[in-house]
Amino acid sequence: MLSACPASEDRYSPAVYVVVIVDQSASFAPLKAVDHRALRVVSDALMRLAIKDWPHPVAFYWAMIGSSGLHATEPCGSPISFRRSLLSKRQSGSERTRDAELRGWFDACLELLKSGKIPPEKCTDIRGALKRASEAAAVATRHRVIVVLSDFSEDLCPGDSPLELQLNSEDIIMLHRPDPGDQRDPNRTMEKINRWRSELESRGAFVCTKAIYGLVEGAITQCVREIRADG
Repeated sequence: MLSACPASEDRYSPAVYVVVIVDQSASFAPLKAVDHRALRVVSDALMRLAIKDWPHPVAFYWAMIGSSGLHATEPCGSPISFRRSLLSKRQSGSERTRDAELRGWFDACLELLKSGKIPPEKCTDIRGALKRASEAAAVATRHRVIVVLSDFSEDLCPGDSPLELQLNSEDIIMLHRPDPGDQRDPNRTMEKINRWRSELESRGAFVCTKAIYGLVEGAITQCVREIRADG
C-alpha cells in the first residue's frame, strides 16, 4: 500500500505524486456548486496528464484543510497508484492499471465530496495540510504536484501556531474562491493570494494561481507546464 507519509516505498516508487487538497474548514465549507465543478475540471485534467503525459507510476492522494492539517481526515481513503497496462491485473487494492479504473476512483471521490457527508471543521490549518502533502509526495522520483482549493484564509485554533514550511520543488496550483470579506474588497483577494504565493515560493515550491470561476481543463494542464518551464 502507498502511504500518505514517506515511510517504506511501495513495489514501484511513483514517478509523479499528486495531492489534491480541499478546504473543509467552516470558513469555506460546505462546498458550493462552483467548487464541485472546479474539482471535476481538476480531476479530468489530472487524469489526462496521468494517461497521456506523465511517466508511470502516478500516485494520487486527496487531503483536507481542517482544524489540524497534519491529522486531517483522508476524504477519499488511502493513496492509489496508477500504472497503465492493458494486460496486467491489480497487485493490490491501491493499484489501478486501466483508464476506466482511474476514472472510477476519481468519480467515487467526487461523489463523496459532493454528498455533504464530510462535516466542516471549525479551524483552518492551511500550512499543516501543505506540510502533510509535501511529506506524502516526497517519495516521488520525478515530479510532485499539489493542487489546493481554498479561500486561503488561515484561521488557526486558539493556542496553535503556524507551522514552518519547507517545501521540495513541488508544483503547487492554488485554486482560490473569495471568502465573504474578499467579495466586498476584491483587492484583498489578490493581496492574500500574492502573500501565499511569495511564501510558498520562498520555501521552495513553484506556484501557479487560478480563480475557480470559469476554470477549464486546459488551464490546469497549462498551469503545470508553465510551472515546469519556470523551474
